[in-house]
Amino acid sequence: MTQRDDGGHGLLGRDAELTDVQHHLARGGQVVTVLGVAGTGKTSLLSAAARSAAAGGAAVIRVQGRSTETMLGFATLLDLLDSRVARESDTAVLADSIRRRVSGEDEDDAPEALRLRRDVHQWLLALEPSRPLLVVIDDLQWVDPASWSVLSFVANRLDQTRVSFLIASRADTAPPGLDDQTVLDLSALSQTDAVALLERDGPALDPVTRAAIVERAAGNPLALLELARVSGSAVGQGAPLPRAVPAAIESAFAADLPTLPSATRDFLLLIAAGGNDLGVLSQAVGPARSVSELLEPAERAGLVRVSGQRVAFRHPLIESTVYGVASSAQRLEAHAALADLYATDDDRTVWHRAAATDRPDETVAAALMASAERMQKRGAQQEAADAAVRAAELTVDPDLRDSRLLAGVSMSSGIGHVHKIAALADHLRRSSNDRLVRARSTQLHAYALAQTMQPASAQDMLQASLAELIDLDDEAGWAALTVLAWLTYQTCRRHDVLAEWLERYERTTRHGADVHPLNAGARAYIVAALHPLSRPPELLGLLETAPDHLPGRETPHADAAYNMLLGATAWLLDEHATAHQRLIRATDLMQRSGALQSLPQATMMLGQVQFDMGRYDDARRSGRLMIDISEAHGLHFYRAAGRELRARVEAVRGDHQESLREIDSLFAETEPGQTVSLEANLITARGYALTGLREHEAAYQQLRQLFAADGTPVHPHVSYGSLGDLVAAASRVGRVAEVVGLVRAAEEHLGDDPGERMARVLARAKAHTVDDDSAGSLFERAITGAGDTTWPFERANAQLEYGVWLRRQKRPADARHHLRSASQLFARLGAQSWVAAADAELRASGVRLDDDSDSQTARWRELTSQEREIVLLAATGLTNKEIAQTLFLSPRTVGAHLYHAYPKLGVTSRTQLRDVVKQLDVG
Repeated sequence: MTQRDDGGHGLLGRDAELTDVQHHLARGGQVVTVLGVAGTGKTSLLSAAARSAAAGGAAVIRVQGRSTETMLGFATLLDLLDSRVARESDTAVLADSIRRRVSGEDEDDAPEALRLRRDVHQWLLALEPSRPLLVVIDDLQWVDPASWSVLSFVANRLDQTRVSFLIASRADTAPPGLDDQTVLDLSALSQTDAVALLERDGPALDPVTRAAIVERAAGNPLALLELARVSGSAVGQGAPLPRAVPAAIESAFAADLPTLPSATRDFLLLIAAGGNDLGVLSQAVGPARSVSELLEPAERAGLVRVSGQRVAFRHPLIESTVYGVASSAQRLEAHAALADLYATDDDRTVWHRAAATDRPDETVAAALMASAERMQKRGAQQEAADAAVRAAELTVDPDLRDSRLLAGVSMSSGIGHVHKIAALADHLRRSSNDRLVRARSTQLHAYALAQTMQPASAQDMLQASLAELIDLDDEAGWAALTVLAWLTYQTCRRHDVLAEWLERYERTTRHGADVHPLNAGARAYIVAALHPLSRPPELLGLLETAPDHLPGRETPHADAAYNMLLGATAWLLDEHATAHQRLIRATDLMQRSGALQSLPQATMMLGQVQFDMGRYDDARRSGRLMIDISEAHGLHFYRAAGRELRARVEAVRGDHQESLREIDSLFAETEPGQTVSLEANLITARGYALTGLREHEAAYQQLRQLFAADGTPVHPHVSYGSLGDLVAAASRVGRVAEVVGLVRAAEEHLGDDPGERMARVLARAKAHTVDDDSAGSLFERAITGAGDTTWPFERANAQLEYGVWLRRQKRPADARHHLRSASQLFARLGAQSWVAAADAELRASGVRLDDDSDSQTARWRELTSQEREIVLLAATGLTNKEIAQTLFLSPRTVGAHLYHAYPKLGVTSRTQLRDVVKQLDVG
């Protein structure tokens, strides 16, 4: 039979897949994952693609996950840092800094998660600045979690760079964190290709045996060759046909083992159990024999390959077969031997000690806890959690066991492993005799649920811990109550439950501002979350008199929590200036002190305040920070909140269609009724985007969803804040009669003293619903008064609508003043569609506009969103390298954006840039 052409790359039946991979990688900045079961040829495909990339001038780095190192934090990342390409690069200083942090060598510079990811990103971009770089990651299923959390984060930020990732995994779905990246499934070989592969690379077989192998292998290339090899050997020794064909690949590999000397088999078991360093393994060999002598039979059989001081099995399935066919006693003995051999590597040694232990052992358990603490300090949270859980399994004392298991739950909580947390926390709740352990485990479970977009479930879970904490630790109880308040705000459900718990804690714990100010701050936030916009005098008074620092506390973490609680309270009461000041201080303290657990929540609230205040560039940066932190720590809810905030900014001032695509994506990922505050913000953002596209009927229909038919707000904070936009949209499409009842209901709900912002919102809304005699004074109220500059987008909209009303009242001169002011304010905000609407009304009122105006405002409008973001950061004094790290760009890309931005703004230096930004009062 004529052999099939392999295209010169050695692969049969994979031309389409290889072409697909090459096509993606040729564009640069790509991430491609090849999926398939063991033996489908993933490694061969990666090798062919890597050779093709290298032939095209790319630099290639290859790393591989190892099943024996999944418990060692950053093992794969360290392999990447130690690759030949890395060693020959000019980035040695940064690489060494990263290496020291993740290996634990530099105890004074523990790797903060986001900084580590930024540094790895910048290191990869700088590794080969003059040519493409391809990072090949094989056997992803065995890459240690700490390395993958960094590499997946970086992989999502390679767009528009010269760095690409090519990954292979045995999983059947996209790797964690790469849901939006390209995935290629390797299908089984066709029967024709399977036969051709056997003819080309397999032994000579008779037709009956060959047909049996093709059927049994089911298109798996490795299975074809290995089953053929063993079957050919068996046939040569007189075995019957086709019964000589093994049932599986593992059976084919296992058939080789009995032919090896017993000493070689024992040595292979040491390798399979985690020993791959020949220098270390040589210590296990007596003086009468050598390592090469022991390995020679296995090398001759094609089971292992030696490269330098490393030995590896030809295929991972051989490793698992060697380990699997050994008895339990043999495996325990192998791990015990390796623990002695790796005595200088504390973490590797203790895991081998644990694997060699089949009964409780306090010495090993204590060593595992020490390893967990080292791993956590290095930033390898999942590995730390696994070590703590294994330590608990080996602990005799039940109280100590619970404490260690709780530590494992706590270490897992920051990385979104909700299913593992749920199982461990449920076990502790049912079995522990320690009330505090039960309460803490329940808190951690609730926290994990909240991060997986299940706040309603978290709300139910959290209540169980409040009864325990009220007697054991009132400060921790108040902290838990603030979490319940936040979940209540998100879900708009069970306000009565929160109110009952608040009353109980008020009655039995310390919460006076002069006695326990942190608890007082917590109480203020809870009251505000129960009734946003209510503005109780006692809370307003607290916001006025509370000191900038937490009295009697020196720790930055407590001071940050105090300012976050007061800032959040101010935001919920529409005291935006105070909220901005407090939240800026809180987020700054959190970032400088490394107390990052509450940073996503503080940043989210700060982003909302920045949006309301028209500080859109700041809001975009807050959204980016939320996304980055969330991806670094596995916090799904805050990632969604960051994406929503950026989409809302874009809906006002950027690409409306792109904003709608992102909003639709978020809606698809959100379970209705779980995160009502997020859903309400998405509705508002969609309404803005549709308004920007001048699809006014669709915008009205969208914004109308913020209120039920009877006028009840979908969300008592978000919905009322958007009331003016809803009524204005109704006015544009002649549906004012449909919203009159909503305005009346809102006026009744907000009362006689709704605060400055809501007074303006109500005035703007009512102006569209009353007769002409009253509308003018209402519009005047909407645009004048204290805090004229605090809510600029709302004010500009009110001025635009007032100008339109004045023009229709035959008062063009008065109309022009307000329309021109609205246009200028929209321009400063970057809301281009609203500028166009205001300018159209100006022309209708008799004004001739110069579209080629060279004012600074017009120049600012010419910048792209990314140019504006870079300009604002450059104006703060950051270098190109620092900006690149913040925005996950290369310094060269930052320089190119500034090169294009300077002439648009009419400046030639960073000093002039700062002056322009200050003059425009943007960001």
